[in-house]
Amino acid sequence: MKTIMNYFSAFLLLVALSSCTQGDITLDQFVATAVPFEKQQVLIDSNSFSLMIPKGWTWENDQEICDGKKFVLFITACMIGDAHTDLISIQKVKSQSNSNDLKTEYEHLLALTKKQSHGLKLVESGKTDVLSDPAYFFHIKSDTGTYGEMEAITFILKSEEQGFYYHLIAGASQTEKLMKNMSMMIHSLKTFKIRSKRNTSHHFS
Repeated sequence: MKTIMNYFSAFLLLVALSSCTQGDITLDQFVATAVPFEKQQVLIDSNSFSLMIPKGWTWENDQEICDGKKFVLFITACMIGDAHTDLISIQKVKSQSNSNDLKTEYEHLLALTKKQSHGLKLVESGKTDVLSDPAYFFHIKSDTGTYGEMEAITFILKSEEQGFYYHLIAGASQTEKLMKNMSMMIHSLKTFKIRSKRNTSHHFS
């Protein structure tokens, strides 16, 4: 599991900036696609967050601290089928911009994506109201055309702890089941609830 997440964490940042092109499925399209599925609750503790994931998915709490306490991995849930893996990851990350301002953090991460290109592209990004809390998002995908490679949507939102942000990641394999599986994971992430907040303001900053 850690091998998958190490690759996926790098995948998050190593993206090439480009516009949404014909053939790309957008976040709005994934949200608009209703995929009925049974759910199970994931609750780490009463003071962090709760989340509903697809029933039957395996999940584990890989809580750890890396890189000078900049990265705390809370939970990874996945469905492994054939040679492809679809996953949901909830990460709590110390601000990479040394800021408690959500927009500043997002713009800093966006600037990082413009510096690196490894056969990946940014399909779309920006502010979103998909979640119950103010958030920004990145939608990235492998642009090699290889069947089964990863496509990911990451939401960035403030955590209950000042100077830390939640990264909510849905990663789906680019197969004929992409629409179904990504839609299911996005609707799972929509159930994400921060259970304890020091600052309950929902003002976009």
